Amino acid sequence: MRSQIRLNTTLAALLLAVSNPLVASSFQGVILKGVIVENEAGGPPIANVQISAQDGASAVLSRSNGTFVLLVTKQPGEPLRLILQKPGMVVVNEWEREFNVPKPENARPLTFLLCRKVDLPEMMHRYNRVYVADRAVQKYQKKLEDSEAKRRAVEAENEWLRAQLATAIKVAATDKEERVKADELSDSNLHGVSPIRSFDPGVLNRLAALYRREGQPAEALKAYDEGLKVSRELAQKDPYTYQPYVVDTLNNRGDLMSELNQFGEALEGFNEALRISRDLAQKSSTYLPYVAMTQDNRAALFHKQNQVGDERAALDETLGLFRGLAQSNPIYWLHVAETLNRMGINNLDAKRRKEKRESFNDALLIYQRLERESPGQYGQEIEATRGLLEEVFNETLESYRELVKLDPGYRPNIADTLNDLGSLELDRNETGKARKNFSEAFGIYVALAKKSLGQYGQRALSIEGTLARLNPGPYQQEFESNGGVLEAAFNDSLNSYRKQGQNDPRYRSNVAETLVSLGILARDQNRMTAARDDFGEALAIFEALALAEKQHPGPAEWYSHQYDGKVKSTRRFLDDLTEIRKP
Repeated sequence: MRSQIRLNTTLAALLLAVSNPLVASSFQGVILKGVIVENEAGGPPIANVQISAQDGASAVLSRSNGTFVLLVTKQPGEPLRLILQKPGMVVVNEWEREFNVPKPENARPLTFLLCRKVDLPEMMHRYNRVYVADRAVQKYQKKLEDSEAKRRAVEAENEWLRAQLATAIKVAATDKEERVKADELSDSNLHGVSPIRSFDPGVLNRLAALYRREGQPAEALKAYDEGLKVSRELAQKDPYTYQPYVVDTLNNRGDLMSELNQFGEALEGFNEALRISRDLAQKSSTYLPYVAMTQDNRAALFHKQNQVGDERAALDETLGLFRGLAQSNPIYWLHVAETLNRMGINNLDAKRRKEKRESFNDALLIYQRLERESPGQYGQEIEATRGLLEEVFNETLESYRELVKLDPGYRPNIADTLNDLGSLELDRNETGKARKNFSEAFGIYVALAKKSLGQYGQRALSIEGTLARLNPGPYQQEFESNGGVLEAAFNDSLNSYRKQGQNDPRYRSNVAETLVSLGILARDQNRMTAARDDFGEALAIFEALALAEKQHPGPAEWYSHQYDGKVKSTRRFLDDLTEIRKP
């Protein structure tokens, strides 16, 4: 977990134990273990906290030492929302109740902090402060470990390359002696042997890389040139084996030329590599990665030369190739994410702001999935991409604020962008900024919902729920005021639907939908009796509509099941409310 908790030896052993699958012939569930403590990390354990889930787990109680063991019957990867219930107390790290069920071998101990509602703002502040500090320590420890591992790997590779170079020199010297003897025996050079004809051309590429790391570009260029010569000679006799070496060397040499600002020569090498790799890929899809790699290098070169159009064309093909390759080999998803980020940076024109945001967002989703699969490996990429997204949102917000001065029709765009920015800031643990942006967005949505509830009511309700879960903090008064305005708008709509429903039964569904919205709003405002009444009435209406739909004459395929879904979702609202609030 994110925080270190001082407990006795028995409890520490329990927390360090990794959950295992139940031993059975078929899947029976995943065991989640954890502990409940009061207020903050290191606080006293809390007994008799009821832990359950919306679905997928039976309720259990925490023991006297705060520990609990919960059997989850959902499959790994499925979403799970835990419910923690203790009269008079609320969860500090509330957002950690929702997660995907881990694989049994990856299940980690859980820790939840509970406090009195009046103490929640202070406890959240303490928790966030400790979490940020811990993450910073972990981040730099990981960087130091990675750096040290890379240093050792580079040293080992350098020693190996030097040994290979010494071998190559000996081979070349021996071959030279053989050529001299052959010349003495014959006037022709038919028996001559190329200095490194039997030498792996890939070694010369790695030798050049060593020279580049040691800051010797002239020596690196000589190694690349020799490697290119050897590769071309070998490719004449065995093209399918050695043409990929030609492509690799051309790409590496081109990259060096780009570093030396010799762009023309770099592009010439990349273009030749692209022609060869395309020819290979036409014969076998095995060579598609060479096309993608070469186009990626061309895009980087065009970026240095500020050739935006050419860069975008190269990135488009690179992205398509990597996406296709990732379908059969997940290792290429990392290349997809990197290319998406570069495409986002390429879209500097304000007219392409939407494409830029979509590129960064898609890249972020991929990095987050990779991080879930390999924890601790992609944190830097996630943070960097979030930073790029934040720049886009702020830039977009500034633009819309100017436009709204001329046309109020841009107010929804401001609210949408504030909502996106707040969500991103929440992911980055910037709670204060997130509260501010969510609060402003909520106010705009509420004002819009007063005039057009059907278009903006659900947006207002959604962000109201986000702000309620986050805790409005200094914006509490504004939050309550806007909540009252939104409730009045829903009540006006409900009264209208009730009147229309007296003459037209089709409006009964609208009545139920509006009651659900009012129930959600009442729940978020901690008015549990009103919420229970609203959900209960809505459930009764949906159940009656579902029954009428089933009894409607006609073929079975005409039955749409739409009200069955409404019944299930509304019952879930009601059950969740009861489980959370019952004594």
